Amino acid sequence: TYHFMRNGHKIIDFIKAYASTLPAEDEHFVSSILSGLKRGFDVLFLTYITTSLIITAASFVGYSVFGAPHAFLLALLTGLFGFLPIFGVWMVYVPVAAYMYYIGNVFAAAGIMIFGVVVLTIFIPFILQPYMGAKKSGVSALTILLGFFSGPVIFGAKGLLLGPILFVITETVIVEYMRYRVSEKEGVENSVSET
Repeated sequence: TYHFMRNGHKIIDFIKAYASTLPAEDEHFVSSILSGLKRGFDVLFLTYITTSLIITAASFVGYSVFGAPHAFLLALLTGLFGFLPIFGVWMVYVPVAAYMYYIGNVFAAAGIMIFGVVVLTIFIPFILQPYMGAKKSGVSALTILLGFFSGPVIFGAKGLLLGPILFVITETVIVEYMRYRVSEKEGVENSVSET
């Protein structure tokens, strides 16, 4: 990701220069793949940033409702840990719940744990994030959800970054190839019907 961010414009310029030497159909296919790459990175960064902001706001509300001290600071930490894929939001809300239990507020501890698991760990990352990513990139939400789920399984912690990108690129290549084949078939049928 760092290499692509630093030298991405050179890579894209090289691919565009190469694509301009190809026939029009192939050039369209390559440019579609480039747009898939761009959509993949847009999904990754915009969705992670947006999700992190939503996690910050939601966790602030949760911490405030259950009376956790320093709710704003804890919300900022939760949003930061939600943005960093190696860590997770649980690294903030579990110690907060443990602290609330330690000081004798069992209701607040249980509430923070339930809120953290249901909203911060399940709903936002696995339902809201793929939905937002699909809406922003124009790719299937199922593709993004599969990327978020299978990326860490296949690649480990870095799969949280690689999974969605690779799945978006794969879907783009498959869809563009299918469009290319369908338009090629329609072109052949139109030329046969004209003769």
